[in-house]
Amino acid sequence: MLLDVTAYRLRDFGCAMASDRLGPAAQASAVASFLSLIGLGEKGDVRAARTPGRTGRAAVYASRRHCKNKVSIVAGVAGQNGLPAQILILFFILVAAALLIRCHLYRFRQVEYRIGCHNVVSLGQRFLADHPDLAVKANFLRYAGAFEIQFSVPGSPFSVMLMRKDSRSIAPTSEIVAGYIDHELRLDAATFAEEWRNASPVNFSSDWQGKNGDPTRETEVRALWSLPYLYLRFECHYRELFVFEDSDANGRRDHLWDRDVAEAFLQPDPSRANFYREFEVSPNGMWIDLDIFPGGRADLKSGLQRSIHVNEKSRTWTAELAIPMKSLIANFDPSAIWRVNFYRVEGKSEPRAYLAWQPTKTAQPNFHVPSAFGKLRFAGAPAKSRN
Repeated sequence: MLLDVTAYRLRDFGCAMASDRLGPAAQASAVASFLSLIGLGEKGDVRAARTPGRTGRAAVYASRRHCKNKVSIVAGVAGQNGLPAQILILFFILVAAALLIRCHLYRFRQVEYRIGCHNVVSLGQRFLADHPDLAVKANFLRYAGAFEIQFSVPGSPFSVMLMRKDSRSIAPTSEIVAGYIDHELRLDAATFAEEWRNASPVNFSSDWQGKNGDPTRETEVRALWSLPYLYLRFECHYRELFVFEDSDANGRRDHLWDRDVAEAFLQPDPSRANFYREFEVSPNGMWIDLDIFPGGRADLKSGLQRSIHVNEKSRTWTAELAIPMKSLIANFDPSAIWRVNFYRVEGKSEPRAYLAWQPTKTAQPNFHVPSAFGKLRFAGAPAKSRN
Protein backbone atom coordinates (compact mmCIF):
# COMPACT_ATOMS: atom_id res chain seq x y z
CA MET A 1 0.00 0.00 0.00
CA LEU A 2 2.85 2.35 0.90
CA LEU A 3 4.48 1.81 -2.49
CA ASP A 4 1.24 2.35 -4.37
CA VAL A 5 0.60 5.59 -2.51
CA THR A 6 4.16 6.72 -3.24
CA ALA A 7 3.79 5.86 -6.92
CA TYR A 8 0.69 7.95 -7.33
CA ARG A 9 2.14 10.84 -5.35
CA LEU A 10 5.09 10.86 -7.76
CA ARG A 11 2.59 11.11 -10.60
CA ASP A 12 0.96 14.08 -8.90
CA PHE A 13 4.38 15.73 -8.61
CA GLY A 14 4.60 15.63 -12.43
CA CYS A 15 7.00 12.77 -13.08
CA ALA A 16 7.28 12.15 -16.82
CA MET A 17 6.73 8.52 -17.82
CA ALA A 18 4.76 6.45 -20.29
CA SER A 19 1.12 6.29 -19.27
CA ASP A 20 0.87 2.52 -19.62
CA ARG A 21 3.89 2.02 -17.33
CA LEU A 22 2.91 4.59 -14.72
CA GLY A 23 2.55 2.28 -11.76
CA PRO A 24 5.70 0.16 -12.27
CA ALA A 25 7.88 3.10 -13.25
CA ALA A 26 6.78 5.21 -10.31
CA GLN A 27 7.08 2.28 -7.93
CA ALA A 28 10.60 1.57 -9.18
CA SER A 29 11.67 5.13 -8.45
CA ALA A 30 9.82 5.17 -5.13
CA VAL A 31 11.37 1.92 -3.92
CA ALA A 32 14.89 3.00 -4.87
CA SER A 33 14.46 6.29 -3.00
CA PHE A 34 12.84 4.56 -0.05
CA LEU A 35 15.68 2.06 0.38
CA SER A 36 18.35 4.71 -0.05
CA LEU A 37 16.60 6.78 2.61
CA ILE A 38 16.69 4.01 5.20
CA GLY A 39 20.21 2.93 4.25
CA LEU A 40 19.59 -0.40 2.59
CA GLY A 41 20.85 0.31 -0.91
CA GLU A 42 21.51 -2.62 -3.19
CA LYS A 43 21.76 -6.07 -1.60
CA GLY A 44 22.53 -9.12 -3.65
CA ASP A 45 22.41 -11.65 -0.84
CA VAL A 46 18.68 -11.57 -0.17
CA ARG A 47 16.56 -12.90 -3.01
CA ALA A 48 12.87 -12.40 -3.60
CA ALA A 49 10.61 -15.40 -4.04
CA ARG A 50 10.09 -16.36 -7.69
CA THR A 51 12.94 -14.16 -8.87
CA PRO A 52 13.75 -14.94 -12.52
CA GLY A 53 16.52 -17.51 -12.67
CA ARG A 54 17.78 -19.81 -9.96
CA THR A 55 18.43 -17.20 -7.32
CA GLY A 56 16.90 -18.85 -4.29
CA ARG A 57 14.03 -18.15 -1.95
CA ALA A 58 13.11 -15.04 -0.05
CA ALA A 59 14.34 -14.43 3.47
CA VAL A 60 10.74 -14.33 4.65
CA TYR A 61 7.89 -15.24 2.32
CA ALA A 62 4.32 -16.15 3.12
CA SER A 63 2.83 -15.64 -0.35
CA ARG A 64 -0.66 -14.31 -0.97
CA ARG A 65 -2.34 -17.20 0.75
CA HIS A 66 -4.23 -16.89 4.01
CA CYS A 67 -1.40 -16.57 6.51
CA LYS A 68 -1.18 -17.05 10.22
CA ASN A 69 1.07 -15.24 12.70
CA LYS A 70 0.87 -12.00 10.75
CA VAL A 71 2.77 -9.91 13.29
CA SER A 72 5.63 -12.40 13.54
CA ILE A 73 5.89 -12.52 9.75
CA VAL A 74 6.14 -8.73 9.52
CA ALA A 75 8.68 -8.63 12.32
CA GLY A 76 10.69 -11.32 10.60
CA VAL A 77 10.61 -9.42 7.33
CA ALA A 78 11.88 -6.29 9.03
CA GLY A 79 14.65 -8.14 10.84
CA GLN A 80 15.80 -10.22 7.88
CA ASN A 81 16.01 -7.19 5.61
CA GLY A 82 17.48 -4.78 8.12
CA LEU A 83 14.54 -2.44 8.26
CA PRO A 84 14.65 0.03 11.16
CA ALA A 85 12.07 -0.47 13.87
CA GLN A 86 10.66 2.98 13.10
CA ILE A 87 9.59 1.82 9.64
CA LEU A 88 7.78 -1.18 11.09
CA ILE A 89 6.03 1.02 13.66
CA LEU A 90 5.11 3.53 10.96
CA PHE A 91 3.57 0.79 8.85
CA PHE A 92 1.39 -0.52 11.67
CA ILE A 93 0.22 3.02 12.43
CA LEU A 94 -0.75 3.53 8.79
CA VAL A 95 -2.57 0.20 8.53
CA ALA A 96 -4.40 0.75 11.81
CA ALA A 97 -5.47 4.22 10.70
CA ALA A 98 -6.64 2.92 7.33
CA LEU A 99 -8.69 0.18 8.93
CA LEU A 100 -10.29 2.53 11.40
CA ILE A 101 -10.91 5.39 8.99
CA ARG A 102 -12.37 3.25 6.21
CA CYS A 103 -13.91 0.55 8.39
CA HIS A 104 -12.78 -2.03 5.86
CA LEU A 105 -11.70 -4.64 8.37
CA TYR A 106 -12.38 -7.37 5.85
CA ARG A 107 -9.53 -6.10 3.69
CA PHE A 108 -7.01 -7.32 6.24
CA ARG A 109 -7.24 -10.79 4.73
CA GLN A 110 -6.07 -9.35 1.39
CA VAL A 111 -2.60 -8.32 2.57
CA GLU A 112 0.50 -9.63 0.81
CA TYR A 113 3.30 -10.54 3.22
CA ARG A 114 6.24 -10.23 0.87
CA ILE A 115 9.51 -8.37 0.79
CA GLY A 116 12.69 -9.23 -0.99
CA CYS A 117 15.75 -7.85 -2.68
CA HIS A 118 16.69 -8.61 -6.27
CA ASN A 119 20.26 -8.33 -7.43
CA VAL A 120 21.02 -6.66 -10.72
CA VAL A 121 22.24 -9.84 -12.39
CA SER A 122 19.04 -11.74 -11.71
CA LEU A 123 17.02 -8.93 -13.26
CA GLY A 124 18.95 -8.63 -16.50
CA GLN A 125 17.16 -7.33 -19.57
CA ARG A 126 16.60 -10.82 -20.91
CA PHE A 127 14.04 -11.38 -18.15
CA LEU A 128 10.52 -10.01 -18.35
CA ALA A 129 10.27 -8.65 -14.82
CA ASP A 130 8.08 -5.87 -13.47
CA HIS A 131 11.10 -3.67 -12.72
CA PRO A 132 13.96 -4.94 -14.94
CA ASP A 133 16.38 -2.19 -13.93
CA LEU A 134 15.60 -2.12 -10.23
CA ALA A 135 18.18 -3.53 -7.85
CA VAL A 136 15.66 -3.97 -5.06
CA LYS A 137 11.98 -4.76 -5.44
CA ALA A 138 9.85 -4.75 -2.32
CA ASN A 139 6.15 -5.48 -2.17
CA PHE A 140 5.68 -4.36 1.42
CA LEU A 141 2.35 -5.58 2.72
CA ARG A 142 0.28 -4.32 -0.16
CA TYR A 143 -3.48 -4.48 -0.03
CA ALA A 144 -5.28 -5.98 -3.00
CA GLY A 145 -7.36 -3.10 -4.34
CA ALA A 146 -5.29 -0.69 -2.26
CA PHE A 147 -6.71 2.67 -1.33
CA GLU A 148 -5.03 5.93 -0.34
CA ILE A 149 -5.78 7.79 2.86
CA GLN A 150 -5.43 11.31 4.16
CA PHE A 151 -3.05 10.60 6.96
CA SER A 152 0.44 11.65 8.00
CA VAL A 153 2.88 11.05 10.82
CA PRO A 154 4.63 14.19 12.09
CA GLY A 155 8.27 14.11 11.16
CA SER A 156 7.83 11.15 8.82
CA PRO A 157 9.60 11.40 5.43
CA PHE A 158 6.43 9.94 3.89
CA SER A 159 4.07 12.58 5.27
CA VAL A 160 3.97 14.57 2.04
CA MET A 161 3.42 11.47 -0.08
CA LEU A 162 0.60 10.16 2.09
CA MET A 163 -1.45 13.33 2.46
CA ARG A 164 -4.35 13.33 0.02
CA LYS A 165 -7.79 14.82 -0.21
CA ASP A 166 -9.32 11.87 -2.01
CA SER A 167 -9.30 8.10 -2.04
CA ARG A 168 -9.11 5.97 -5.15
CA SER A 169 -8.47 2.37 -6.14
CA ILE A 170 -5.22 1.43 -7.81
CA ALA A 171 -6.19 0.44 -11.36
CA PRO A 172 -4.99 -2.92 -12.68
CA THR A 173 -2.77 -3.04 -15.74
CA SER A 174 -4.54 -3.38 -19.07
CA GLU A 175 -1.68 -5.18 -20.84
CA ILE A 176 -0.21 -8.64 -20.59
CA VAL A 177 3.16 -9.44 -22.16
CA ALA A 178 3.88 -12.90 -23.54
CA GLY A 179 7.50 -13.95 -23.19
CA TYR A 180 9.22 -15.72 -26.06
CA ILE A 181 10.58 -19.27 -25.83
CA ASP A 182 12.51 -20.98 -28.63
CA HIS A 183 11.32 -24.52 -27.91
CA GLU A 184 8.17 -26.47 -27.26
CA LEU A 185 6.99 -26.21 -23.66
CA ARG A 186 6.01 -29.42 -21.93
CA LEU A 187 2.72 -28.74 -20.18
CA ASP A 188 2.75 -29.71 -16.50
CA ALA A 189 0.33 -27.72 -14.36
CA ALA A 190 1.57 -29.41 -11.18
CA THR A 191 5.03 -27.86 -11.60
CA PHE A 192 5.99 -24.22 -12.09
CA ALA A 193 8.41 -24.63 -14.98
CA GLU A 194 11.40 -22.31 -15.31
CA GLU A 195 10.04 -20.87 -18.55
CA TRP A 196 7.06 -19.34 -16.78
CA ARG A 197 9.42 -17.12 -14.77
CA ASN A 198 10.03 -15.18 -17.99
CA ALA A 199 6.33 -14.26 -18.16
CA SER A 200 5.12 -11.29 -16.12
CA PRO A 201 1.80 -12.21 -14.47
CA VAL A 202 -1.45 -10.30 -14.37
CA ASN A 203 -3.91 -10.84 -11.53
CA PHE A 204 -7.59 -10.24 -11.01
CA SER A 205 -10.15 -10.96 -8.31
CA SER A 206 -12.97 -8.47 -9.03
CA ASP A 207 -16.25 -9.17 -10.76
CA TRP A 208 -17.23 -8.27 -14.32
CA GLN A 209 -18.07 -4.74 -13.19
CA GLY A 210 -14.68 -4.23 -11.57
CA LYS A 211 -16.16 -4.44 -8.07
CA ASN A 212 -16.26 -6.78 -5.06
CA GLY A 213 -12.65 -7.96 -5.11
CA ASP A 214 -12.36 -11.42 -3.56
CA PRO A 215 -8.85 -12.78 -2.85
CA THR A 216 -10.28 -16.26 -2.22
CA ARG A 217 -11.00 -16.33 -5.95
CA GLU A 218 -7.94 -14.48 -7.21
CA THR A 219 -6.61 -15.58 -10.60
CA GLU A 220 -3.06 -15.20 -11.92
CA VAL A 221 -2.44 -15.44 -15.67
CA ARG A 222 0.88 -15.77 -17.49
CA ALA A 223 1.55 -15.99 -21.22
CA LEU A 224 4.40 -17.36 -23.33
CA TRP A 225 4.75 -17.79 -27.05
CA SER A 226 6.76 -19.63 -29.62
CA LEU A 227 6.27 -19.60 -33.38
CA PRO A 228 3.96 -22.66 -33.25
CA TYR A 229 2.08 -21.98 -29.99
CA LEU A 230 0.60 -19.47 -27.61
CA TYR A 231 0.86 -20.76 -24.03
CA LEU A 232 -1.36 -19.63 -21.15
CA ARG A 233 -1.13 -20.51 -17.47
CA PHE A 234 -4.02 -19.88 -15.06
CA GLU A 235 -3.55 -20.24 -11.31
CA CYS A 236 -7.01 -20.00 -9.73
CA HIS A 237 -7.88 -19.70 -6.07
CA TYR A 238 -11.25 -21.22 -5.32
CA ARG A 239 -13.80 -21.59 -2.53
CA GLU A 240 -15.51 -24.71 -3.87
CA LEU A 241 -15.29 -26.66 -7.10
CA PHE A 242 -18.28 -27.31 -9.34
CA VAL A 243 -17.64 -29.38 -12.46
CA PHE A 244 -19.47 -31.52 -14.98
CA GLU A 245 -18.96 -35.26 -14.79
CA ASP A 246 -19.66 -35.99 -18.46
CA SER A 247 -17.92 -34.88 -21.64
CA ASP A 248 -16.95 -36.09 -25.09
CA ALA A 249 -14.27 -38.75 -25.21
CA ASN A 250 -11.61 -36.11 -25.89
CA GLY A 251 -12.73 -33.98 -22.94
CA ARG A 252 -14.69 -31.40 -24.91
CA ARG A 253 -17.85 -30.25 -23.16
CA ASP A 254 -20.48 -27.93 -24.61
CA HIS A 255 -21.83 -25.23 -22.28
CA LEU A 256 -18.80 -25.70 -20.07
CA TRP A 257 -19.36 -22.18 -18.72
CA ASP A 258 -22.31 -23.48 -16.69
CA ARG A 259 -19.78 -24.78 -14.15
CA ASP A 260 -16.36 -23.58 -12.93
CA VAL A 261 -14.07 -22.44 -15.72
CA ALA A 262 -11.12 -20.22 -16.58
CA GLU A 263 -11.56 -18.44 -19.91
CA ALA A 264 -9.42 -16.62 -22.44
CA PHE A 265 -10.91 -14.49 -25.22
CA LEU A 266 -8.33 -13.74 -27.92
CA GLN A 267 -8.70 -11.24 -30.77
CA PRO A 268 -5.66 -11.43 -33.07
CA ASP A 269 -7.09 -8.85 -35.47
CA PRO A 270 -8.54 -5.89 -33.52
CA SER A 271 -9.76 -4.31 -36.77
CA ARG A 272 -12.46 -7.01 -36.87
CA ALA A 273 -14.18 -5.82 -33.73
CA ASN A 274 -16.68 -8.65 -33.26
CA PHE A 275 -14.50 -11.58 -34.33
CA TYR A 276 -12.49 -13.42 -31.69
CA ARG A 277 -11.66 -16.84 -30.25
CA GLU A 278 -12.91 -18.24 -26.95
CA PHE A 279 -11.09 -20.90 -24.92
CA GLU A 280 -12.34 -22.43 -21.67
CA VAL A 281 -10.98 -25.07 -19.34
CA SER A 282 -12.41 -26.55 -16.14
CA PRO A 283 -10.72 -27.81 -12.95
CA ASN A 284 -11.20 -31.42 -14.06
CA GLY A 285 -9.66 -30.86 -17.48
CA MET A 286 -12.72 -30.46 -19.68
CA TRP A 287 -12.45 -27.82 -22.39
CA ILE A 288 -14.16 -25.99 -25.19
CA ASP A 289 -12.85 -23.74 -27.97
CA LEU A 290 -15.10 -21.51 -30.05
CA ASP A 291 -14.91 -19.19 -33.02
CA ILE A 292 -17.02 -16.14 -32.17
CA PHE A 293 -18.45 -13.95 -34.95
CA PRO A 294 -21.40 -11.56 -35.34
CA GLY A 295 -24.61 -13.44 -34.76
CA GLY A 296 -23.18 -16.77 -33.69
CA ARG A 297 -20.38 -19.15 -32.80
CA ALA A 298 -18.84 -22.34 -34.16
CA ASP A 299 -16.48 -25.04 -32.94
CA LEU A 300 -12.94 -23.85 -33.55
CA LYS A 301 -11.24 -27.27 -33.53
CA SER A 302 -8.00 -25.56 -32.62
CA GLY A 303 -5.99 -28.55 -31.46
CA LEU A 304 -5.85 -27.12 -27.94
CA GLN A 305 -3.57 -28.97 -25.51
CA ARG A 306 -3.93 -28.70 -21.74
CA SER A 307 -2.68 -29.80 -18.34
CA ILE A 308 -4.67 -29.41 -15.10
CA HIS A 309 -3.72 -29.74 -11.44
CA VAL A 310 -5.81 -29.22 -8.30
CA ASN A 311 -4.13 -28.47 -4.96
CA GLU A 312 -6.72 -28.99 -2.26
CA LYS A 313 -4.37 -27.85 0.49
CA SER A 314 -3.83 -24.38 -0.98
CA ARG A 315 -7.29 -24.38 -2.58
CA THR A 316 -5.96 -23.57 -6.02
CA TRP A 317 -6.36 -25.17 -9.39
CA THR A 318 -3.93 -24.59 -12.21
CA ALA A 319 -4.38 -24.93 -15.96
CA GLU A 320 -1.71 -24.73 -18.65
CA LEU A 321 -2.85 -24.37 -22.26
CA ALA A 322 -1.02 -24.65 -25.58
CA ILE A 323 -2.97 -23.09 -28.44
CA PRO A 324 -1.67 -23.56 -31.98
CA MET A 325 -0.97 -20.19 -33.59
CA LYS A 326 -2.38 -21.38 -36.90
CA SER A 327 -5.81 -21.76 -35.26
CA LEU A 328 -5.69 -18.12 -34.16
CA ILE A 329 -4.35 -16.28 -37.19
CA ALA A 330 -3.17 -17.25 -40.67
CA ASN A 331 -0.02 -15.12 -40.70
CA PHE A 332 1.30 -14.50 -37.20
CA ASP A 333 3.18 -11.22 -36.72
CA PRO A 334 4.88 -11.00 -33.30
CA SER A 335 5.09 -7.20 -33.60
CA ALA A 336 1.29 -6.94 -33.69
CA ILE A 337 -0.72 -6.14 -30.57
CA TRP A 338 -3.71 -8.39 -29.97
CA ARG A 339 -6.76 -7.76 -27.83
CA VAL A 340 -7.48 -10.19 -25.01
CA ASN A 341 -9.48 -10.72 -21.85
CA PHE A 342 -9.44 -13.34 -19.12
CA TYR A 343 -12.33 -14.52 -16.98
CA ARG A 344 -13.34 -16.91 -14.25
CA VAL A 345 -16.71 -18.39 -13.40
CA GLU A 346 -17.32 -20.23 -10.14
CA GLY A 347 -20.55 -21.76 -8.92
CA LYS A 348 -23.30 -24.13 -9.99
CA SER A 349 -26.37 -21.95 -9.54
CA GLU A 350 -27.02 -18.26 -9.09
CA PRO A 351 -25.66 -16.22 -7.53
CA ARG A 352 -22.43 -17.32 -9.22
CA ALA A 353 -19.07 -15.55 -9.27
CA TYR A 354 -18.24 -13.90 -12.61
CA LEU A 355 -14.71 -12.49 -12.46
CA ALA A 356 -12.93 -10.48 -15.15
CA TRP A 357 -9.41 -9.16 -15.73
CA GLN A 358 -10.71 -6.17 -17.70
CA PRO A 359 -14.22 -5.30 -16.45
CA THR A 360 -16.96 -5.33 -19.05
CA LYS A 361 -19.16 -3.15 -16.80
CA THR A 362 -22.42 -4.48 -18.17
CA ALA A 363 -25.58 -4.44 -16.07
CA GLN A 364 -25.73 -8.24 -16.08
CA PRO A 365 -22.77 -10.66 -16.31
CA ASN A 366 -21.53 -10.58 -19.89
CA PHE A 367 -18.02 -11.45 -21.03
CA HIS A 368 -18.66 -10.88 -24.73
CA VAL A 369 -17.67 -7.22 -24.82
CA PRO A 370 -14.62 -6.95 -27.10
CA SER A 371 -14.43 -3.18 -26.61
CA ALA A 372 -13.41 -3.88 -23.00
CA PHE A 373 -10.55 -6.25 -23.88
CA GLY A 374 -7.02 -5.48 -22.76
CA LYS A 375 -3.84 -5.80 -24.82
CA LEU A 376 -1.58 -8.77 -25.50
CA ARG A 377 1.95 -7.91 -26.60
CA PHE A 378 4.60 -10.39 -27.75
CA ALA A 379 8.09 -9.75 -26.39
CA GLY A 380 11.49 -11.14 -27.28
CA ALA A 381 10.79 -12.10 -30.89
CA PRO A 382 13.70 -13.83 -32.66
CA ALA A 383 15.38 -11.68 -35.30
CA LYS A 384 14.19 -13.80 -38.24
CA SER A 385 10.52 -13.26 -37.28
CA ARG A 386 10.77 -9.47 -37.00
CA ASN A 387 9.75 -7.27 -39.88
